[in-house]
Amino acid sequence: MMRNKRLATAFVMAALSAGALGACGGSSQSAAATQVCTDRTNLSKAVDTVVTDLKNLNFGKAKDGLSTVDDAFQQLQKSVSKLKEEEQKALEPQIDDLKSDLADLKNVRSLSDLSAGWDKVTTQFQSISNQIVDTLKCPS
Repeated sequence: MMRNKRLATAFVMAALSAGALGACGGSSQSAAATQVCTDRTNLSKAVDTVVTDLKNLNFGKAKDGLSTVDDAFQQLQKSVSKLKEEEQKALEPQIDDLKSDLADLKNVRSLSDLSAGWDKVTTQFQSISNQIVDTLKCPS
């Protein structure tokens, strides 16, 4: 009888430990959210670099920086696609708007055109950045 009681206790403890480890191990959703937060930061840095180049009236460097912004944005899109469905839906409208605004900048030919389009991009970026922070509780 005593042996069965010890065996039952050991079984219960093993089951509880396995459940606790499963809960602490993190889910793919939390890993996806962490990646989106990281990608938001990377995109922010790329955007800031272009803003600095525009302020310094350096059209060539600013236009070159657009490819870095585009790469960072594509990585963000990829990460967002791995989020839970409700999180994706909360971010999709801003993602789509930013995608469209970035596409419009690919063929600019002057600093004034780039500056005008860039104002729209930075506004859209700020909107999506805030939404990511609010939705996923990223550090700001």
